[in-house]
Amino acid sequence: MLDFDLFQTNEDTPALITSMVTILLSFFLSSMIAITYKFTNSSFEKRNHLLQTLVLISMVASAIMLAIGDSLAVGLGMLGALSIIRFRTAVSDPRNITFIFASLGIGISCGVLAFNVAIIGTLFFCLIAIFFRYTPWEAKNKISGNLHVRYQTKQFSSGKIQKLIIPYTSTNSIIEINTFRKTRNQKNKKVFRNEEVVLFIEISTIEHLQELLLKLKSTPGIVQYKFINNVNIGKL
Repeated sequence: MLDFDLFQTNEDTPALITSMVTILLSFFLSSMIAITYKFTNSSFEKRNHLLQTLVLISMVASAIMLAIGDSLAVGLGMLGALSIIRFRTAVSDPRNITFIFASLGIGISCGVLAFNVAIIGTLFFCLIAIFFRYTPWEAKNKISGNLHVRYQTKQFSSGKIQKLIIPYTSTNSIIEINTFRKTRNQKNKKVFRNEEVVLFIEISTIEHLQELLLKLKSTPGIVQYKFINNVNIGKL
């Protein structure tokens, strides 16, 4: 039997208006969680796809719970259908898992029409997450990685490169130095020598890292630079 009632809700099929309100409410509440995550995240990696996941997973959970309703048969069928999905994405930060789980819980609460629980739960979760942002419990991890700088030996040396980056780093040490030679042409046999120094560096904030990369970019004699951490942050 096709049930397409706009207003009447029964135990098997929620009304269209009810479904729309539920999905929209899960969207707004999960958006609050995503905004809170972006505001309180101290990591330099703020991935947009994680923010999208926080919003979308809540809406999907709401739709699933609306579809199941109070039907045991539908619930078992949905469990069997979803069991074929395997999530193999590694989440290294437990805090990210907490936000994903919170967004999923909000979606489930909306899906079972427990709007009071969803709204109050979202408000308290966001407020406490913001509170932790300004407490000593906030994890302020330093940015660390390998900085590769290739330079012309006529103008620079590894020691000068190290002195150049000192104002921007809390720790830096030379790992290795590589030499490159390039011949201009076969007639005059002029050889241009470049060196590349690889340094391990630690920087306190993403702003200091950006300032360092801009400094390297604007310094004459530096041919190429690259900072490597979990992802490639800056490269010329």
